[in-house]
Amino acid sequence: MSRRAKILLGGVVLLLLLIGALPHIDAQLSRSQRIYHIENTRLDLTEELALEYARRMLMSAGLDPQSWHPGLNQQASTPDRYFHRRDSNSGKFYFTNATARTRIVSVRMDGRQIVCFTMKAL
Repeated sequence: MSRRAKILLGGVVLLLLLIGALPHIDAQLSRSQRIYHIENTRLDLTEELALEYARRMLMSAGLDPQSWHPGLNQQASTPDRYFHRRDSNSGKFYFTNATARTRIVSVRMDGRQIVCFTMKAL
């Protein structure tokens, strides 16, 4: 194989790798984090409190929280309607808007802080 053919083949492989990685790169670039300080320490993160801070997170990301609606949690084993729990103090919401776009907002209580991440769903 000639040097020119190897360079061309390497360029094609690199291009294909970049095309495959673009959705993941976009998701990481669109990810943002906020830390909210709370007055009271609670034992558990309730769905209502998590939803309040998830909506604040959407607003801080420049999104209108009235246009984004949390999707229902389909797990029968949990009393939460929308909150997909990892444990008693963390979980995530899947918000959708009228154009069927999805944003994931992760909420975690850590002592007197609530840590939120948001990112576009792939």
